[in-house]
Amino acid sequence: MKKQNLRAILIVSLSLLAFLLGGLIGMVKEVNRTDERDLPSDVVSIIGSERGRVILIDVMNTNCPPCVKQVAELRKFIVSARADVAVYSLSLEFPGYGKDSEESLRRFAEENGVSWKIVIAQRPYEVISRLGIYGIPAIIVVNRSGQVVYTHVGILDAQSLSEITSLYT
Repeated sequence: MKKQNLRAILIVSLSLLAFLLGGLIGMVKEVNRTDERDLPSDVVSIIGSERGRVILIDVMNTNCPPCVKQVAELRKFIVSARADVAVYSLSLEFPGYGKDSEESLRRFAEENGVSWKIVIAQRPYEVISRLGIYGIPAIIVVNRSGQVVYTHVGILDAQSLSEITSLYT
């Protein structure tokens, strides 16, 4: 292989590794984005369909092992979640993970007991850049007013999900 190709492969591989490690280590960021123009269009779409409710968005990919663990915690959370909390999974396509399709999401939902809505991000890099998410899984919480008030990169257990959403219900 040419030296340039190897360098490009190395850069992409290191970027992907940093992205994955970010998701495993976990970081928390409280944010307050009041202007929908600052939010990714995929998130604005979810907010628009759930106005007046607290929304928990799980940013994931079906081929991501930590994301599957987060889904298991979301299943536990759903059992005791308040009725005014809407839960979504937003699937992002990333190099190395492959592209999710409607069929792969349906299969994933069946195999993993997903009872909430899963949608495919139409603009995954917009989600990353505008919310400052550098790894998956990631959790986004939107308050009743439609403001993104919390983001976390990494796995959160069901108890933590309950505690976080209760701050905004």
